[in-house]
Amino acid sequence: PSRYEALLRLMQAYPVALRQHLRGQRDMDEFEPYLETSEVNELSTADNLPLALTLSMSVLLADLRTDPSPGGSYLWYSCNEQVTQLTEVIARSEAIAGTPVPISYSRHSSRAVSMFTLLLPLALVGIMDSVPGTVLSTTVISWFLFGIEVIGHNIEEPFGLGGVRRPELLPLRRYSENIIVDLQEENRIIERALRSPGKELEDAESALKCDPAYVAGYERKGRALLGLEAYAEAEAAFRRGL
Repeated sequence: PSRYEALLRLMQAYPVALRQHLRGQRDMDEFEPYLETSEVNELSTADNLPLALTLSMSVLLADLRTDPSPGGSYLWYSCNEQVTQLTEVIARSEAIAGTPVPISYSRHSSRAVSMFTLLLPLALVGIMDSVPGTVLSTTVISWFLFGIEVIGHNIEEPFGLGGVRRPELLPLRRYSENIIVDLQEENRIIERALRSPGKELEDAESALKCDPAYVAGYERKGRALLGLEAYAEAEAAFRRGL
């Protein structure tokens, strides 16, 4: 139970750490609702917060690799695969955040738009034969073009930058909060399965009868069987869900 609770704390802190890392922020107070004081202090010494959390997860799971109990090694393999995927998410997100559009392209597009809008009235005045109409048309067209240019600059940094007045195109805070809520809900489901594994097993089997390809059903069945200490059957259920 202590390992599970520690792993749950680290998983809840992970989306917060990833959001701060991508935005160039560092606010350790945000981790206090999820981590213990000693864990927050240890995390504060790391340069890459989400990577430090995945390493801590790997350390927590290391003992499962040599666990002699049935399903221990399989549980380690399954959990380690998930931690590896979390590490890959960090690398892919860093690649997106650290690969901006070349500055030469940005400058060239700005100059092209500026030159076009400056020369546009000369072209329109002869066609429209109306100064007010030329001014109005130039203003509207320029507004659209410069708006597109601003959108292009913002897309270069989809995660936004901490401490800089740059819009956050992706609502990372809402994403991280939703992930934490999902983890807490999953934890409640697991606790319910452990309190009444027989009822959970019955519900899972009913769901699988309706849809044999329902992956979450095998996961629920495996958790219920773990609660019943039927480790071999639980391992088989988990394997069916892979």
